[in-house]
Order: sequence, then C-alpha cells, then structure tokens
Amino acid sequence: MERVLQQVKGYDFVVIGSLNAYTQFRQKKLFDRILDLQIPTLVVALRLPYDAAIFPQASALLCTYSILEPSMQSAAKVIFGELAPQGILPVKIDVFIQERKKT
Repeated sequence: MERVLQQVKGYDFVVIGSLNAYTQFRQKKLFDRILDLQIPTLVVALRLPYDAAIFPQASALLCTYSILEPSMQSAAKVIFGELAPQGILPVKIDVFIQERKKT
C-alpha cells in the first residue's frame, strides 16, 4: 500500500476504479488513504453504485454498473470529455449511508 501511495503523490489527478469497495475493507482503506492525499480524484464505481456512498470526499464519482468492455469504453469517453454522463441511480445512496451508520 505504501508503494502505491508514494507513486500517487506525484500525480496531479487520480482515477480509481472500485469493485464493491463497500464490502471490501482493504480496498476501501487504500482508496481512503489515496483520497486523504488531497489530490483531485475520480472514483469510478465499476459494479454497484453503493461505492459512491462511501467515498463522499472524492472530487467526482462515476458509476458504470459493469466491468465489461462497453462500460469501460463509455467510462473512458466520460473521463476524457467525449461523452456527458447521464442517468439516475436506481437506488437511494443517502438511505444506504444511513443504514450503514446504524451497523
């Protein structure tokens, strides 16, 4: 983890892809440490949108709902400004956050 953090410190912008980080403690810990560096960071929730709820300190959030090629191509187009993100989350993230705080 420390090696990754040292590399990231030299970046102007970071894009990290999360894969169910809301249930994966180590992944969340690494991402939290990256976000603590105060470098502008885009978190891409690659599967479920719940990851967007656990990284409120991210500069921006993007949900793809899939790790398949069409989703990755669309995410790249959004990141590079070729496509405007659109859509509405199918779940209420604020409700999810409140439920997680109770446990």
